[in-house]
Amino acid sequence: MTAIALSAKGQATIPKPIRDLLGLKPGGRVTFEVRGEEVVLRAVGNPAGMLSRYARLKHRRSEPRSVGRHLAAEDGRSHAA
Repeated sequence: MTAIALSAKGQATIPKPIRDLLGLKPGGRVTFEVRGEEVVLRAVGNPAGMLSRYARLKHRRSEPRSVGRHLAAEDGRSHAA
C-alpha cells in the first residue's frame, strides 16, 4: 500500500507508477467511486487505448496482480498490506 499526504487544499498526487499503469497524462481525468470504506480510482479516457494498454500488461505476465504488487515490482519495495 502506498500512503500519500494531502495538501492544504485536499489535493493528492497520484504516484507515477500508478499514473503509468492507468495511462494518465497531465490534464487526464479520473473518477472516484466510494465502496464502503474504500475508494476506487478509475482513469477516464479512450477505451481503445485502455484496452491496448491492458493487453500489453496482460501479455507481459501470466497472472494478475494488485496495484500494490505492481508498485513493488516497479521499485523493489513492498507496498502490499
